Amino acid sequence: MSGSFEDIVILIAESDEDDRKKLFNILSKYFNVILEANDGKEAYELYKKNKIDIIISSDELPAISGVDLLKLIRLSDTNIGFIITSKEVEASVLLELIDLNVNAFLSKPISQGKLLEKIDLLSERILLKKKLLIKDNEVENYISAVDKVALIYKMKANGAITYMNESMLLMSGYGKDEIRNLNFKDIIHPEIPSKYIKETWDYLKDGKLWKGNTKFLSKNKEVFYLNNSIFKIEDNNNEEFITISFLTTKENLEKRDFQKKVILNIKEANKKEQLLHKDISKLKEELLNSKRIINNFNQVTVDELNTKILRQDNQLRKYEKDIATFDEKYSTMLMNKKSEIEMHVNALQLHKVKIDKQVEDIITLTKEVDTSHEKIKSLIKDLEIKNKKIIDLMFIIDENNIK
Repeated sequence: MSGSFEDIVILIAESDEDDRKKLFNILSKYFNVILEANDGKEAYELYKKNKIDIIISSDELPAISGVDLLKLIRLSDTNIGFIITSKEVEASVLLELIDLNVNAFLSKPISQGKLLEKIDLLSERILLKKKLLIKDNEVENYISAVDKVALIYKMKANGAITYMNESMLLMSGYGKDEIRNLNFKDIIHPEIPSKYIKETWDYLKDGKLWKGNTKFLSKNKEVFYLNNSIFKIEDNNNEEFITISFLTTKENLEKRDFQKKVILNIKEANKKEQLLHKDISKLKEELLNSKRIINNFNQVTVDELNTKILRQDNQLRKYEKDIATFDEKYSTMLMNKKSEIEMHVNALQLHKVKIDKQVEDIITLTKEVDTSHEKIKSLIKDLEIKNKKIIDLMFIIDENNIK
């Protein structure tokens, strides 16, 4: 085993007591929590009551077979690790297991090396997923913290707005879809002189950090003031200007907090309403299905019921596949957001290093200039002394000539 997996929970479903003990003895060296079941029904009950990470199941289980157990579990969880063990298996069953996303198939008697190899791979995947989930939560907390304390937006050299964080969107009154057509001129207050704006842009394009208070105008023509820090970053020869701002008055802060509370309350109310409608629709559908089943029970044959069950099972698999696709898209979106934040942080750090280096260069140059001034003063003093000596010598020469 390549790592420490004490927190991972394993379920062993095996009717043969010797095989079950053998598996338990092997795995108990590496895992703290191992649950055991004698048949498929007991295994399924343990799965429903506990948070299981990996299931090792014999195909030959009483009550519910290993394949049927996998089918039941895949209806609610498409990602849980599942290993099937069997003395022999038909090709058609093996294909069915593959369709059910089985993670591994081990022939009996089970090789300890192969078992640990498969468990190791599954455990690594589970731990990686948990770590990614923790990192995603950290990123979300970071974004949330930034949104609470600062208003941030990015611009191109022509003033086109390319990004606004939630706090800036809330304060400016614009939506995410609107900023693609938004320019800095649209949010700066028209009372700000164009000469002042041009001087600021020239200052920024020289790579200097600009700080100051600015008057803005929201989409709803409401005035707000921000204390801004603006700096330039360059990425692949593309210039972008990042502004990190803070509200400058108590009224602005209270107004932003109030708007946030209103929006959160509206979102919460909409969410509750949607859940209520969903529950009502579900209850109605269940009532209709119950009535339909009662009315037609005597007329429906077993074959028709099986056909309906199969159709519903296929529909359920489609829904699960759609959910998995959505989860994948959501995970990709989180990773992209995380990369974007890391890129901004790295850019900020690089820019700070650049500024610190420029400050050091300026200090060094100032010292060199001061040294040069001292040398020049010394040379001037020597020159004055030499001039005086020359004048004295000329005076002596003139007196000698007169004599």
